[in-house]
Amino acid sequence: VYADTVAPLVTRASSSPRSVTVLMYGQTGSGKTYTMSAILEATARDVFAMVDQSRGDTVSMSYAELGPSGCRDMLNGGAPCQPLTDHAGDVQLVPTVEVALTSSSGLLALIQFAGSLRATAATGVHDASSRSHAICRVCIQRGDAAAGECGVITLVDLAGSEQRIDSDKHDAKRTR
Repeated sequence: VYADTVAPLVTRASSSPRSVTVLMYGQTGSGKTYTMSAILEATARDVFAMVDQSRGDTVSMSYAELGPSGCRDMLNGGAPCQPLTDHAGDVQLVPTVEVALTSSSGLLALIQFAGSLRATAATGVHDASSRSHAICRVCIQRGDAAAGECGVITLVDLAGSEQRIDSDKHDAKRTR
């Protein structure tokens, strides 16, 4: 999955000021978060293989959760943020903390930390089902590019679409 679909997007965003998005969608219990974890690991490895920090290239990330209680910046202690449209018509989560990174292991550790704070609950499918959408945004700023002209990789792990077995066992509030 990574080699054929995601790797070309990572290369595109790492080599030019382009934005790419990978969405993980499916039913509760289908393995979205498991698959996204492997994609995040490969993305971190490949991004840092493509940047040259000695030439001024930088990598940063933000991580937000969109759930029933609103939008939260997971790298800022779960502080509230909100989706707003910027002058170019792109949606930005404001305010969010963007953390500078120097290695793939640092990127993965930060993703793991932020992911551990996601809202989960027991469902009819498994014990700790994600009850929120996770939005991980990795920015690659090339040293020779104008400030703000960065490549952006947005990786979105959506909460599960509810299966009948799950919906039958939970009220409308839990499903929402």
